Parts: sequence; structure tokens; C-alpha cells
Amino acid sequence: MKILALIPARKNSRRLPNKNKIIFFNKPLFLWSVDIAKKIPEICDILVSTDDDEILKISRKFGILAPWLRPKKLSSANTSSIDMAQHALKWYEKKIGKIDGLLLLQPTSPLRSKKTLIKCIKTFKDKKCDSVITVKKASMNPKFLVQINNNLIKPILKGANEKRLPKDIYQPDGSIYLIKPSVLKNSEKFYGKRTIPIIIDSPKESIDIDTLGDLELAKFYKNKFN
Repeated sequence: MKILALIPARKNSRRLPNKNKIIFFNKPLFLWSVDIAKKIPEICDILVSTDDDEILKISRKFGILAPWLRPKKLSSANTSSIDMAQHALKWYEKKIGKIDGLLLLQPTSPLRSKKTLIKCIKTFKDKKCDSVITVKKASMNPKFLVQINNNLIKPILKGANEKRLPKDIYQPDGSIYLIKPSVLKNSEKFYGKRTIPIIIDSPKESIDIDTLGDLELAKFYKNKFN
């Protein structure tokens, strides 16, 4: 099986400036995703998609495939991960060759484990599904969510809708997305008709660094559970 690991490392970030290249335990944050991908034999290539000259240079210095600076239209805060992944896949298939799966590893999840990554790939291979993603227990039940209309709070779910909610509700943790190229090309999300979840119970693995507080928490987890 040939899997392309895709590391999206955009230059700007709203809440934590330059977060993808911020130094986390002696190396830029995005290199944590690169380094774990190197340990997986099914991964045929690691491609960094970035609009940042410094990240491009660091990637090339370490022998990582970084063939271009991402186009401006794919570098804004509103650019979807799907659009970015489709762009990278199209280039890779045209210039290098076909693959069996595209593995999205976001730099903001530096503490995912090799064991979980192997489990995701084995599931993808054995179950012949459209995609595999890691999930965690939802931080809040949807029945507690509200909207504000005319300065008044209204529940999003009412009555029967609320009663039909399942007890266990999950959300993607952003750590691992593995998808068939054929599904990715025709989708607006990383879910296919057959998407299998890998449940992550560890808050360390599920950490998603988006703020300075997240960064400090990740450092705490790394020190405590290393």
C-alpha cells in the first residue's frame, strides 16, 4: 500500500501567530508530524503544503518533498483543508504517480502516537473503507448549544430532536484523516460513505494547538506522559 502523508503548514494563523513553525521541544511544530510519518513503512512520500518560505526551506533541508509555495487562493484563513488536499493530490498524481491513500497530518497535533497511526492505516487497509479519521468524545452535547436571534437566546435543538440524541457523541480531533484519492477528488469533506472512526481517549494525543493556552497544555502533556 502506498500512502502520501500531507502536512499542511500555512504561514499565518489568527490566534497563535506562526504556530506551524513555533519551536516545540527543540524543533518546529510541523516537523513533529513529519518525523512520525517517517516511521511508517506504508508512507511512500511526505509532502509539505505551505505558503511560508521558511517552512519550505526547512522542509527541503530535511529532504521532505516541498515542491512549491501554495497558491495565494489556497493560503487564506478561509481555505478549506479539502481544497488544499485536492490541490496537493492533483500535483502528486501528475508529477509522481498514483497512491492508495492520502493521509492528512495537521501540525497542530504533534503528540499523536505511532501506535494510533499504524492502527488507522491497518483499519483503512483491512476494512477497505472510504476513509478513517480519529475522533474524541464531544466537548459539549449539542442539546446545550444555543443561537442568538435579536439579542435573545434560543436552543438549537428542541423537544423531540433533543430526545433522539444518542448518549455518546463524538467529534473529529483533527489528528489523523486518511482517505481514498477517488473519494477525496469528489468530496467536500474527509468523510466518505464508509468512514470508520478511531476513538482516541488520550487528551495528550487529541491536543490541537490553536492558542497559547493549547501550546502550554501540550508542553505539560509532553513532560508528564513522555
